[in-house]
Amino acid sequence: MENRQKLNDSHNLLLNLFVRECNSWYFFDIVPKYDEYLAFYMQSCSDSTFIRFDLKQEHKTLYLPIHYKSLSGMHIFSNEIGIRNDKFGKISTLDLREALLLLAQEYFPELTLIDIDAINHNLTGTYNNLVQTQISNLIPEFRSISAIPTEENTKDHCISNFVHEYSTKEELNAMLQLVSVYAQNSKTDSSNAATKWLKHYTNCLLDLAIKAYVEEGKIIVPNLLNTRLETDENGQPKKLYSSSQEIICSKSELPEQFNFEKIEHFLQTQLLTHHLFPIARALSLLGLNTEEDLLESVSKSIIAFWQQYPNHENFIMNHTIYVDSFLPSVFSRQNSNYFYGRIHRHNHLINTQYYSDHLIHPQKGSLVHKRYFENSTMEIGIRAFDITTDLEVLYEWVNKDYAKKFWEMDGPIEELEEAYIKHLGVDYSHPYIGTLNGEPIFTLELYWAIKDEVGKYYPFHPGDYGFHMLIAPANKKIKNFSYYALTMCMEYFFSHAQVHRMIGEASVEHAGTHNLITKVGCEFNKALRLPYKTSNLTFLSREMYKEAVQDVLDNSCTEIYLKV
Repeated sequence: MENRQKLNDSHNLLLNLFVRECNSWYFFDIVPKYDEYLAFYMQSCSDSTFIRFDLKQEHKTLYLPIHYKSLSGMHIFSNEIGIRNDKFGKISTLDLREALLLLAQEYFPELTLIDIDAINHNLTGTYNNLVQTQISNLIPEFRSISAIPTEENTKDHCISNFVHEYSTKEELNAMLQLVSVYAQNSKTDSSNAATKWLKHYTNCLLDLAIKAYVEEGKIIVPNLLNTRLETDENGQPKKLYSSSQEIICSKSELPEQFNFEKIEHFLQTQLLTHHLFPIARALSLLGLNTEEDLLESVSKSIIAFWQQYPNHENFIMNHTIYVDSFLPSVFSRQNSNYFYGRIHRHNHLINTQYYSDHLIHPQKGSLVHKRYFENSTMEIGIRAFDITTDLEVLYEWVNKDYAKKFWEMDGPIEELEEAYIKHLGVDYSHPYIGTLNGEPIFTLELYWAIKDEVGKYYPFHPGDYGFHMLIAPANKKIKNFSYYALTMCMEYFFSHAQVHRMIGEASVEHAGTHNLITKVGCEFNKALRLPYKTSNLTFLSREMYKEAVQDVLDNSCTEIYLKV
C-alpha cells in the first residue's frame, strides 16, 4: 500500500488523544474470513494491529494501523489509514489530514482542515503546557513557588527532556545512551540493565514527589517535563530534582475542607501517566525489555516504597487513574457535550491484585479445566474460544429457531465474525467454549466488571468478574448438564486469586437462567436497570459457591486414574 504521508509527533499525539478520550473504537488484529474487503486491506498494510473507529455522524468506519502498540496508551500509528463508507463495503486509503478532520468533526462538527493544520502546528507544545499547568485547574488559587536553582540540580550531568510521552524511537538516543552507559558499567545485559535502571529511577521519583507529600505536605508536580536527573559515576539514577519552573504548594496552605483525594489522584496521574509509563514505553520501544516486565518492576518499587508508611494509603496503586480530558482545550471547545473533565482509566498495568491476564487472555488450544460427572461418564470442559474453528459452530447455534429468542445473535455470519473479532480485541473479557466429552456444547463470556458496561450501574468491587452463559439448543435433554457445566466453570474461575466474587446479571425475563445460577450459590442483590435490559443482579463468593456445590464436587472428579 502506498505511503501517503509521514506521521509526525503532533499527528501521533492527536490520534492518541482521540483514542484516550473517546470510546467509539476498539483494537483488532484478526484477519476476517468472511469480510473480504477488510481482509484485503489488512493484508496490504505493513502492520498487523489496528484500531477501528466508528464515525457515527458520517456513518463511516475509519481504520488506523498501529506500528507500535503501547500499554501506556500512547501508540505509534502508521500512515496506511483506511476508510469505509458502507458496512462490509470496499475500503479505500485516506489522506492523514482528512482522517484527522473526520475524527475531529465527529465531536466538533464545525472544524475545518485549516483548524486541523493550525492545531497540529504546535500541538506538542500545547499538550506539554496543559500537562504542566494541570495543578492550576485543581487548585485555582495555588501559590507558585519556583524551585531555587542549586549547585546540584544545575550540574552538567543533570539531564532533562531525554524522553517525552509521545517520543518515537528515533528521538530516544539520549535515553539509549543513559541505559547503555549503565549496562556497561554494571556489567549486565541490556534487558536487565533497563529494568534495574527503571527501578532506581522510580525510587528517585518517589523520593522527590511522594515522600515530600507524605512527610512534609509538599505538592510537587512529578511529570517528565518538570524534573532533572542526576546519575552517579556508573550511570545509575541517583536523584531527581524539581526544575526551576516547578510549581509547588503545601497542604497547609489549602482550606481545611479541601478534598485531598483530588491531590492524590493528581499525583498518581502525574507520576504514572505522565512520567513512569512513558519511560517504560521508551525503554520497550528501544527493544530493551517488554513493557509488561518494566511495569512489573515499577509496581514492585511502589509497593516497597509504601512499606515505609504503614499508616498511609498507597494511593499510587488505586484501581482507577483520573486523566484530564485535553481535547476540548486543544480545540478550544470547552463546552462540548462529548467530553468530561476527567477520564477514568483502570490501573491494572501496575496493580494486578484483581486483574487476571490469564483469564482474560487464555492460551488457545487444549482445555483449561475439566471435571468428570455421573461416574466419570460425562466429561465437561472449558477452553478458550478460537475464531478459526468455533465461529461456524456458534453461527449454527445462534440461527436455530429456539436460540433466536434468547440469544438475539442471529443474522449474517459476517456480523457474528465482526462481533467476535471486536470481543477478542478488548482487555476486559474473553469468550470460552464449553465441551461435553470433547464436543462443543456451550459458550461462556467472562468479563471483568470494573471495565464492562455493567460496572457503571452498581458499586463494584475491583475483583468482581461477571459471566454470560449460552448453551446450544439440545438435540436431547441431559439431566443436570447446565448445573454441572456452571459448577465446573465457577471452580475454574475461583481458582484464580484475582477473582473476589462472580456476579450475574441475567434478564428478569429469563427465570430459568436466574434459577440455574442460584443453584451454584448466587444470591439475589437487586434489580438492575441497564440501558438494554432489566437484570437480576446476583453475587457469588468462594464460600457461597463451595457451600452450594460441595456435594457435586465430592461426587465428581477432575482426573481419572486407570488401573494397568
